[in-house]
Amino acid sequence: MATGTAALLGFLLYIRNIRKGSVDLNPATWMVWVVATWIIGVSYFVLTRDVAKSVPSILGAIQTLIIFLVALRKGRIARINWQDWAVIIISALAIYVWARYKSAAYANFIMIGCRTIAFLPTYKGVWRESIQEKQGPWAIWTLSHLLNIAVVRLRGQDPWQEYVYPVSHTILHSILTLMIRMRNT
Repeated sequence: MATGTAALLGFLLYIRNIRKGSVDLNPATWMVWVVATWIIGVSYFVLTRDVAKSVPSILGAIQTLIIFLVALRKGRIARINWQDWAVIIISALAIYVWARYKSAAYANFIMIGCRTIAFLPTYKGVWRESIQEKQGPWAIWTLSHLLNIAVVRLRGQDPWQEYVYPVSHTILHSILTLMIRMRNT
């Protein structure tokens, strides 16, 4: 419950920041993130077969879709960069691997690598101060993923594969949170 609450709070704060105009939205990038988060969300749920463990990934997929729809209305469309194309290609590969080998785990691991690539333009933009992001939502999403690690542990039967998603996303979100903090000080 705490993981879902934190994920939802981060989302609501992000939506508030969008309404205030304090974050930059590129619909093309958010479209790519929608594909990636849905594959991650569904594959992680299939991997764990546990709703409690999957709450952040499922909510993340739903929230990303909503942000994409908002970005279509409020954002400025920019060209799809090489990282976005890599995410699209890797996403197709993950779906193929999942279908071919009947392994949600393989698809999930591929998509986690893919998600890392998807974060690169945001890291670069925040670092160069060419895009605006606020620390709050990213810090809360970090907390959500950190709590998800505890949920995986507490729910038992925790093969290492179930830790890859929450650990990797805790790291990805932590890095962005720290970068935003460093740029704003």
